[in-house]
Amino acid sequence: MSARSFQKLRKFPRITVKALVKIKGDFSDFPFYMSKNLSEGGIFLVAKTPQPQGTRVLLEFTLPDSSGPITAGGEIVSCLPYDPDKKDEVLYGMGVKFTNIHDKHRVAIRDFVEKNLTSKPRTSP
Repeated sequence: MSARSFQKLRKFPRITVKALVKIKGDFSDFPFYMSKNLSEGGIFLVAKTPQPQGTRVLLEFTLPDSSGPITAGGEIVSCLPYDPDKKDEVLYGMGVKFTNIHDKHRVAIRDFVEKNLTSKPRTSP
């Protein structure tokens, strides 16, 4: 299945965006991760050792061109462990579904995604 076909199956459109994400949860892992992509419904974080599915987390990150941080509660819904045989691909990490997010933050994400659907990947400051 092509990436474009897979995108049609998703509930929300997503874009590639690199942002530093602060994460808090019931684990003692490194508290900062880099995002790979973002949608109104969640975010994918690059992590060689992802946390288990079902782990609840608190996230904080800033979108490029944003005036303040986005905060959200979430749950890890997918885990892709690091595979050294695919070291040239960044296909490892964890997908986090937003479960508790203020409406103004959800709208900010939706507007950002819609604005950048056809543009190049973005990087936050």
